[in-house]
Amino acid sequence: MRKALITAVASVGLFAGAQAEAALQVTDTFIYDGSYQPNTPAPPPGMSAWKVSGTVPILFNTGRNGPQDGVAYINDNGNGLASLYSDITNPGMLADASDYTWQFDIRLSWTIDTGTNSYNFFGVRSEGNASTNGRFVGIAPDRNGGLVLLTNFNVVLETLYEAGVDGPALDDGVLRSFTIAKWFDGTQMKVSVYMEGQHLTTVDYNTDNFAAGNPQFGMVGLWTGSTSTTSDFVVDYIKFGPVTIPEPASLALLSVGGALVLRRRK
Repeated sequence: MRKALITAVASVGLFAGAQAEAALQVTDTFIYDGSYQPNTPAPPPGMSAWKVSGTVPILFNTGRNGPQDGVAYINDNGNGLASLYSDITNPGMLADASDYTWQFDIRLSWTIDTGTNSYNFFGVRSEGNASTNGRFVGIAPDRNGGLVLLTNFNVVLETLYEAGVDGPALDDGVLRSFTIAKWFDGTQMKVSVYMEGQHLTTVDYNTDNFAAGNPQFGMVGLWTGSTSTTSDFVVDYIKFGPVTIPEPASLALLSVGGALVLRRRK
């Protein structure tokens, strides 16, 4: 099994034009595909150097059951922390993130112990700026196999997916794709979330109480919870960069990346 990076040429229509005219696009682009040590100083062509922290390793080309090409494995064993992240470097966004749009894509699977008392999450930990305009925007598995939208550590804005109601539990080790997009609708900034190309929610960025990010630094990626958390993740890919999706109302296909698509070939 190997991974290919495929460049798509499909247009995203009028929505992309409105983004360009009415909002600022982040210029950072970070991509990780699980096939290399993420903090290597010399990543493969087309990929990015990511940072790792915590007390447990991130194993590349490793799956939940052993060696597996093109995925990375994180298991905290209930006694450690792990982070896989990149720092936002766009000067304008670091100065004032309120006018910047971005898109975060990830494909991963997880299993989580029901005793978890601190959320594992992925997304934008901090847009990063010196004022209060930069926000925390993340999505997290809940304790029952569902998914929630976070506005800060352990602060839930809404339930995105309820296991047993919306479908089967998501903590089943099956790889799924997720997208968070911050975009401009012509009047105000919105945050939309998708799973496997299906729209889960769209909320107002400025009025839905996303917490202010930490001053003067921005981080995107995946974080496990507290030292009492038992969890594991298999990561197929992570991508952060400019918005490439159409407006949610006209969305036909998402989460495979828009202008950049990360596709698995068997």
